[in-house]
Amino acid sequence: MLFSEDIQEIQDAIIIAQNYYGSQRTGVLGRDAYIEARINDLERVLNKFITTPFKELPTPPKEI
Repeated sequence: MLFSEDIQEIQDAIIIAQNYYGSQRTGVLGRDAYIEARINDLERVLNKFITTPFKELPTPPKEI
Protein backbone atom coordinates (compact mmCIF):
# COMPACT_ATOMS: atom_id res chain seq x y z
CA MET A 1 0.00 0.00 0.00
CA LEU A 2 1.23 3.44 -0.89
CA PHE A 3 0.15 7.01 -0.32
CA SER A 4 -1.01 8.74 -3.50
CA GLU A 5 2.01 11.08 -3.24
CA ASP A 6 4.31 8.04 -3.24
CA ILE A 7 2.66 6.66 -6.36
CA GLN A 8 3.15 9.98 -8.14
CA GLU A 9 6.80 10.22 -7.05
CA ILE A 10 7.53 6.75 -8.43
CA GLN A 11 5.87 7.59 -11.74
CA ASP A 12 7.83 10.86 -11.92
CA ALA A 13 11.10 9.03 -11.19
CA ILE A 14 10.49 6.58 -14.03
CA ILE A 15 9.79 9.45 -16.44
CA ILE A 16 12.93 11.29 -15.28
CA ALA A 17 14.98 8.13 -15.91
CA GLN A 18 13.49 7.78 -19.39
CA ASN A 19 14.32 11.41 -20.18
CA TYR A 20 17.86 10.95 -18.88
CA TYR A 21 18.42 7.93 -21.10
CA GLY A 22 16.89 9.77 -24.04
CA SER A 23 19.37 12.63 -23.63
CA GLN A 24 22.30 10.18 -23.71
CA ARG A 25 21.87 9.19 -27.37
CA THR A 26 25.10 9.77 -29.29
CA GLY A 27 24.44 8.35 -32.74
CA VAL A 28 26.56 5.27 -32.03
CA LEU A 29 24.37 2.37 -33.13
CA GLY A 30 25.19 -0.07 -30.31
CA ARG A 31 24.93 2.54 -27.58
CA ASP A 32 21.71 3.99 -28.92
CA ALA A 33 20.19 0.51 -29.18
CA TYR A 34 21.06 -0.10 -25.52
CA ILE A 35 19.55 3.24 -24.53
CA GLU A 36 16.38 2.55 -26.52
CA ALA A 37 16.04 -0.85 -24.83
CA ARG A 38 16.30 0.74 -21.39
CA ILE A 39 13.69 3.36 -22.30
CA ASN A 40 11.36 0.60 -23.53
CA ASP A 41 11.91 -1.39 -20.32
CA LEU A 42 11.02 1.65 -18.25
CA GLU A 43 7.95 2.27 -20.41
CA ARG A 44 6.70 -1.27 -19.73
CA VAL A 45 7.25 -0.80 -15.99
CA LEU A 46 5.46 2.55 -16.05
CA ASN A 47 2.50 1.11 -17.94
CA LYS A 48 2.20 -1.76 -15.46
CA PHE A 49 2.52 0.66 -12.57
CA ILE A 50 -0.20 2.93 -13.96
CA THR A 51 -2.64 0.08 -14.69
CA THR A 52 -2.15 -1.79 -11.39
CA PRO A 53 -5.02 -1.17 -8.97
CA PHE A 54 -3.37 0.13 -5.83
CA LYS A 55 -5.06 0.55 -2.52
CA GLU A 56 -4.16 3.99 -1.35
CA LEU A 57 -3.47 4.49 2.31
CA PRO A 58 -5.68 7.09 3.93
CA THR A 59 -3.98 10.37 4.75
CA PRO A 60 -2.56 9.99 8.24
CA PRO A 61 -4.10 12.19 10.90
CA LYS A 62 -2.17 15.28 11.85
CA GLU A 63 -0.49 15.01 15.21
CA ILE A 64 -1.78 17.38 17.82
